[in-house]
Amino acid sequence: MADPAYGPQKCVYHVSNGGESGADYAGLLANLRNHVAAVGAESLDLRVVLNGGATALLALAAGDDALRTKLEALRRDGVRFLVCRNSMLAHDIDPDSLYGLTQADIVPAGVAELARLQADGFGYIRP
Repeated sequence: MADPAYGPQKCVYHVSNGGESGADYAGLLANLRNHVAAVGAESLDLRVVLNGGATALLALAAGDDALRTKLEALRRDGVRFLVCRNSMLAHDIDPDSLYGLTQADIVPAGVAELARLQADGFGYIRP
């Protein structure tokens, strides 16, 4: 249950380390779920910027039912997963291989997006 003491929040999680399986992202996904539960989806604007090897999260989800289920639940609660175009180009990643990725989810540069969001009042979290 959301705690009204937290009030409305805008936060961005910065994830740049990759993983070999969905289990490698369990801590991140638990943090996101707990954050939504504590603040309430209606009071939270939550973004996750994936750059570097972290784009693997969405690549792994393409073949992992449990991971897809967790991502979809977070997306239903308004969590947005943003992917760095520079990272996709550097790692030769086809955007169509990243589960649930839309053109609106691709940002030109992950670090620049982090700076922009912080300038817009988003709190920075590095799990």
